[in-house]
Amino acid sequence: MEDRREQLIREGFESWERGNVEDTLALYDSQIEVYSPPEVGNPGTFHGIDGFLRWAQTWQEAWESFTQELIRVEPVGDGHALAVVDQVGVGKGSGIRVERRATWVYEIRDEKLVYLAIFFDHDRALALAREREGAD
Repeated sequence: MEDRREQLIREGFESWERGNVEDTLALYDSQIEVYSPPEVGNPGTFHGIDGFLRWAQTWQEAWESFTQELIRVEPVGDGHALAVVDQVGVGKGSGIRVERRATWVYEIRDEKLVYLAIFFDHDRALALAREREGAD
């Protein structure tokens, strides 16, 4: 049986990939926190829907095209989950194709996504989810 966290994450990925930003944002808490480490690019911590949109826009501006395919969702504790995705992008200007696997860390509270972070190292993402789960 599919976990509710998995349903929310899948809904978010599917609506984002269809270009339906409004449906995606409906799943996010208004105070969502986004973290992107330096090795991922567009680094920093961003707050709220406006912060998320600034972060996402900067990311999208770097790519001629960029898609993600959700491979699996892994629940962690009671409030977190990891989303393992394959990403394919073509750099704007360079035309260089990049393919990689990334892991998103999500925290879900009251049916809303309240935290997300992205890593290229699955173990690091899992450690963060476990750490955050213990801190809640």
